[in-house]
Amino acid sequence: MVEIVPKSSEKENGSTGFLFFFSLFFLFASIIAYFVFLSLQKKAEASIQNLQERLAKEKTAEIEALEKTLQDYEKRLRNIEPLLKEHVFTSKLFAELEKNTHPQVFFYHFDLDCPNLTVTLKGKSKDFFSLGQQILILEKNPKIANPTLEQLSLDQEKMVDFVLRFQFSPDLIKINLK
Repeated sequence: MVEIVPKSSEKENGSTGFLFFFSLFFLFASIIAYFVFLSLQKKAEASIQNLQERLAKEKTAEIEALEKTLQDYEKRLRNIEPLLKEHVFTSKLFAELEKNTHPQVFFYHFDLDCPNLTVTLKGKSKDFFSLGQQILILEKNPKIANPTLEQLSLDQEKMVDFVLRFQFSPDLIKINLK
């Protein structure tokens, strides 16, 4: 007898149908999750915008005054830097001079010429020997250059009266701002 209905030669595996339906379910779940997350993102952005607007409205006059004061101080600090770069700090020069003064020499007049980096000192010394030692001390200092003795005389108390001039390094009067 001849069979009219052909029989399938292979039997379908049950897992193939299961994978197909699982893939369809996963596709629909992914699409739904995408739209849910998109909606949540828009709600979060709207909430952030709303909070920022409320914060801007709730700024008190005190906070605004403090912000203005803070901006004013910031502006002042920016303006003071060029002034400090040009300011002359003579205290470092005096400290250097104090370190390099002979014990038997004292100065009673100080004249500073900042543009030429020159100092003129009038002073007295007990004797010529201590004055010579003072000049040697200044010559050995790397921050002081060209010490010269300009006037020399003996006063009534037999003290050596002198005028001493020297040039100095700009590091002694400038501040380093970094």
